[in-house]
Amino acid sequence: MWKLFVMAVSLLLQAAEAYGLPVAQAEYSAVRQIEYSGGVLQQQLYHSFGKERIEMNVEGMQRVMIVRPDLGKFWHLMPVFESYSEIAAHQASQIRGEMPGNVSIELMGSEYLDGINTIKYRILLQDKSVGGFIWFTAEQIPLQMHFVSKEGSHESRIRMKLTDLKLGAQDPALFELPQGLKPMPAMRQRFEGDE
Repeated sequence: MWKLFVMAVSLLLQAAEAYGLPVAQAEYSAVRQIEYSGGVLQQQLYHSFGKERIEMNVEGMQRVMIVRPDLGKFWHLMPVFESYSEIAAHQASQIRGEMPGNVSIELMGSEYLDGINTIKYRILLQDKSVGGFIWFTAEQIPLQMHFVSKEGSHESRIRMKLTDLKLGAQDPALFELPQGLKPMPAMRQRFEGDE
């Protein structure tokens, strides 16, 4: 589930300009907390003009996702096994599904969140199967996201929030594939297996 969420959010934000959403104009680091039906997931996030590094512990094991839109790929690192998997952005779209074209974006206005002045956007699919809100800071950083998806009578909710937000240049090495890691096969199956 967590890798699919990371890819979905990353693909959405990479396509932000096409959807009429703000694009982050700063480098930053933050703690990202994700609340969903399965519980709460906490990640350490590093961002540099589209490039992202997401570090987390899943069932006691450290995992790292590096998002490189400039290269059109994602890297999933498993440091404990000294290995990694690579998936192209177009493969991520196939696994997660294409970004829909029938999306309604509405500017809701300004709102303070935890003392930070933000701009709030409402996002809704035409069939109303998915909808929610994104709050952006003055630097156009997505500070919070609340989404609801409906399939028949089943409803799922997911919330994302950034805390400990720090603006500033990030070490370029954070977004590179570390030397010494060995590639793992069958990336598609691994992603699908974590749903």
